[in-house]
Amino acid sequence: MLAAVKQSRQVSLDFAVFLRNVSPFQGFLAKHSMLRISPLKSFGAFTSKCCRKVEEIYEMISPHDHILHRPDMYIGSVANVDQQAWVYDDKAKSMKHQDISYSAGLYKIVDEILVNAADNHAEEPGKCKNISVEVGKDGSICIRNDGSGIPVVRHKVSDLWLPVMLFGHLLTSSNYRKTRTHLTGGRFGYGAKLTNILSKEFMVETCDEKSGLTCQVKWHNNMRTMDEPQIRKNEPHTPGYTKIAFTPDYQFFGMESLTPDMYKVLKRRLYDFTGLAPGLELHWNGEKLLTKNFTEYAILYPGDASSVHAQSASCEIILRVSTDGFQQVSFVNSVHTNDGGTHVEYVMDIICEYILDIVQRSFPFLHISPDFIRSNIFLFLNLRIQEPEFDSQNKSALQSPISSVTDLPDLQELARQFVVRTRIVQIISGQLGKVRDSAACDNLPNLLAEKLVDAEKADSDEKERCTLIIVEGDSAMSVALTGLSIIGQAYYGIFPLKGKIRNATQIDQGDEYTNSVVRDLLRCLTSVDEKGRAHGLRYGKVLLMTDQDNDGVHIKALLCNLFLKFLPRLMTENRICHFVTPLIKLTAAGKSHEFYSVEEFDKQKAKYAKVSGRHHIKYYKGLGSHNQDEVKRYFSKFDSHVRSFNYDEARDRIYFRQAFDLDRSDDRKKWILGYTARQASGETGDSLEPNAPLTFQKFFETDYLKAAVELFHRTMPHYIDGLNPIKRKIIHCVLRGKSESKKVVQLAGYVSHHSAYHHGEANISKCVVQLAQNFVGSNNLPLIRGEGNFGTRAEGGDDHAKDRYIFARGGRVLNYIFRPEDDAHLSYKECEGIVAEPEYYCPIIPVHFVNGCDSIAYGWRSHFPKQAPIDLIRALRRILENVDTVKYRLNPSFVGYRGSVAVGGNDVSYRTYGKFSRVGSNGIHITELPIGTWTTPYTQILEQLRENKIVFTYLEYHRGGNVDIHVYFYEQLLDIMEKAGYMHVLPKLLGLVGRKRNALPVCSSHETNVREFASLDDAMQAYIKARLDIYKLRSASVLQELKKKKATLEAHIAFLDLLESKKITFTNSTLQITELLKENGVEEKYIQALMKMDISSLGNGASKRTDLAAVDRRIAAHKRKTPTQLWLDDLAELEAQISGVPLAAPRVMQKKSAPKVTSQGLMNLKVAIQSIGVNESSLRDSLGDTGYVGTESVVECE
Repeated sequence: MLAAVKQSRQVSLDFAVFLRNVSPFQGFLAKHSMLRISPLKSFGAFTSKCCRKVEEIYEMISPHDHILHRPDMYIGSVANVDQQAWVYDDKAKSMKHQDISYSAGLYKIVDEILVNAADNHAEEPGKCKNISVEVGKDGSICIRNDGSGIPVVRHKVSDLWLPVMLFGHLLTSSNYRKTRTHLTGGRFGYGAKLTNILSKEFMVETCDEKSGLTCQVKWHNNMRTMDEPQIRKNEPHTPGYTKIAFTPDYQFFGMESLTPDMYKVLKRRLYDFTGLAPGLELHWNGEKLLTKNFTEYAILYPGDASSVHAQSASCEIILRVSTDGFQQVSFVNSVHTNDGGTHVEYVMDIICEYILDIVQRSFPFLHISPDFIRSNIFLFLNLRIQEPEFDSQNKSALQSPISSVTDLPDLQELARQFVVRTRIVQIISGQLGKVRDSAACDNLPNLLAEKLVDAEKADSDEKERCTLIIVEGDSAMSVALTGLSIIGQAYYGIFPLKGKIRNATQIDQGDEYTNSVVRDLLRCLTSVDEKGRAHGLRYGKVLLMTDQDNDGVHIKALLCNLFLKFLPRLMTENRICHFVTPLIKLTAAGKSHEFYSVEEFDKQKAKYAKVSGRHHIKYYKGLGSHNQDEVKRYFSKFDSHVRSFNYDEARDRIYFRQAFDLDRSDDRKKWILGYTARQASGETGDSLEPNAPLTFQKFFETDYLKAAVELFHRTMPHYIDGLNPIKRKIIHCVLRGKSESKKVVQLAGYVSHHSAYHHGEANISKCVVQLAQNFVGSNNLPLIRGEGNFGTRAEGGDDHAKDRYIFARGGRVLNYIFRPEDDAHLSYKECEGIVAEPEYYCPIIPVHFVNGCDSIAYGWRSHFPKQAPIDLIRALRRILENVDTVKYRLNPSFVGYRGSVAVGGNDVSYRTYGKFSRVGSNGIHITELPIGTWTTPYTQILEQLRENKIVFTYLEYHRGGNVDIHVYFYEQLLDIMEKAGYMHVLPKLLGLVGRKRNALPVCSSHETNVREFASLDDAMQAYIKARLDIYKLRSASVLQELKKKKATLEAHIAFLDLLESKKITFTNSTLQITELLKENGVEEKYIQALMKMDISSLGNGASKRTDLAAVDRRIAAHKRKTPTQLWLDDLAELEAQISGVPLAAPRVMQKKSAPKVTSQGLMNLKVAIQSIGVNESSLRDSLGDTGYVGTESVVECE
């Protein structure tokens, strides 16, 4: 037990198991009543008390009661909220946008019934022609529609009348059937039942034309009680109808009755259907609504009357110019999507892009965002889509992808018409002209760059006093905005970077405006003259406000390099500075101490911990980790947190070139290796004080190189365990945690919390997915067991489900690879006051050899080819059994792979090949692709061949993880290639030759930081040495434990012998017993342990002698085993656990005739073969000798 406590794994001891373990002890007490040992009492009372507490805390309620307890999950908020909304104004006979008191929940339950009525018209447009709504003074609502009515029959499964089942039982619907096409608003089986549950009274009356029956049924008290259904026979030829009358539970919605505002909203909602369902006659309290179609409906809304209209079978769109910002009124299957959704975004993206392209030509220097174009448009959109998916049961926004709608109107043509027939371009141009002529215009920040918060004095006579604060993303921007409340906006602006910052050396002069980050920065910082030309700076200084960690250092370096190339004045005139914030906060004895670097913290933490004992450590993962009070405190002492950069061309230019020039990779390696050598000897130097000036020489020699080394460790595999830190943290937490599955997003949170990970939980989720992937070409041996869609060969794993939908747990072989017996011999990291993962594991097989590795860091690239685990285990056996003679040879292999692998003669490079066979005269059956070629993007190769009239068609039958593609060439083409002697180029033509890969065994090391091996064998030998060292430690530890156990058993036997011979009795004192045991050769430490034991736990002498003999045998057996033999035993256990990946057999390819190859197809074939590297004249001569004459005729295909 003591040994187990020392291990880092969490050990869970079930209380019931504990009681079973001590039950023999209870029997022993019964035989030896003279011993005064008190057993556990009142366990039943204890568990009863626990149960009562659990039942008070946890409860299970019915779905019906859940709706009443948590209505916001189903219908939105039930509270009355003051907001602006469109309502129908009876006096103006038009829509009006006004402030109202609005209950989204009440609106929703009425809308559910209205949408149901409209769905009847969608299903039966010829029969359902009328919908009427009556709103009583008492707040009752009655909605009636004609049509066939609901079938009045008993459901054979539930034995309920169908209206009773549909309106009185949750999760009932006609929309569950997959064989139907659903163009209605409902999907999930709540709908009208929500209205019933949230009403005091609810009545359904339906007349079924087919059965000739009418059913009326009433519910009361929030659907808790129901009257017996009233069934009556109809008169002949009685037309069908459905009528639903209900009185909402107004008290539930915080009302006494229907308010005037809600009355207006509901009337407007009925008006919606005049535009959505042409031909449907609608009445509101006896008043006929006169609007006839979607165009007339849009005219009800105020604004510019000029508009354009487009319509298809499933979609109707109207565009108008908006004078009050972007506005949209959209519907999906009659559901009003108040918040828009994917349909609105899809349409607006295309419309805005078209208009933006036109407007941008007149204002090339100004950044015109799509949102600026969008702010001038009023969109009306009515979409019908199969089985729509919404953001919630409230259905305020569509989430279904619009790509599934195949008959949308031509949006490009609609945008063109909008430009031609309205004044949209003139209006936008007028706004832009005002901005260009007036730098103080309110719209200028958004036109310069999206989300720019411009300083009030920027680009003015006082611009030299202005500073632009550059931050990373929206989260950091909110922090800077908090600081702006302290220092003011007069002289300070903020710009959040969006997107990846490229190395400026890769951007040519003149191309800076093609990169969004560079373009936006130049627009923010560059002044413009009256002709729109760049002229000077808009700000006097730039303040870089990045995270305090090594990622922030890298961003600062990239930005300064960018300024050096495109705005060198900022650098040469020393206008760059950066804002420093604490990286770590230690709270001890009620006082907080802030540290600006890990090194500073490591030096001081022991002192504070020693003085105050208990302490709390907080690591600021980014600027967003600081609370508002802290941020305000930093900005109130603004100058003390600002650190200026000092640039000297002669001194500092060389460092920028060494860091960023593409052709200086080898120099970067030497630079970093020199730093690691100085780091090992403690000569790297410390960072300066937060407010001290910083030369770029100092910056690169300290912060930048430290960040480079940290990145190397983050990305490169360790030479012993083959893991980088994030993978090691995941494995550590999976090993120490319980074995049940967790959602990947939950596991990411668990890892982040228990291992002090500082780079975002999204990275952990991504890594968990990668560790669990098991398709061909991913992991040969997944360390994580995934449950759900973790990706396939179709997209190389990128098609995995989101982390909140999939589950993960430790792989079946995890404990066989990372042996628990090794844990006591590993060195564990301590971070933020917690014991985290080991510095490195020592698995029984090198993970980077079995699952491969492909990593990049500053100056280095690492690539370890994958090897199937069984092959690797056998290779290890051969090496261990013949250490001095057998070397590790490159032998890439991939579990489940049907293709072939060719290894170069230098034992360094390799290439993978797909697999195919010829079927008939024109068929090629592809059953494998090169490793790293995924089935979905691969079809682009076949599409290109089809467009070039080389391939006639192709069919895909991928299933069970295999590749199965049937390719049909044009007739005679393969015969022509064969006769010309060019069939050997067919694999390249079909993209079945993988790229050449070289093994690059570069690893991180706990000893030297960077470890670059000359060969894979050297890397394997280094791993083997480390693994054998662990076995030596483990062997010695096991032997020591066995010897302790033997000595303990001998002490027990000596005591029991003395007890049996009555040399020891219960009258003896402790001192007498101690002396007798010493005389019998028992050591003092075992006597002390023995004296603390309960006598009942000793058992008897015979059983102890049996145990002693067993321990002696184990000691003898263990002494006979060398560390190598221990390793071979572990490998045998692992091998027994590994199973292959079953693959489905490929489908038999059928012969298919095709058109004869054309002259154009033959010419394209020549070009394709030539591009592979065949000599043009040789190609022309060879194909010319075939005597083939191209024809444009087409053969009839099967």
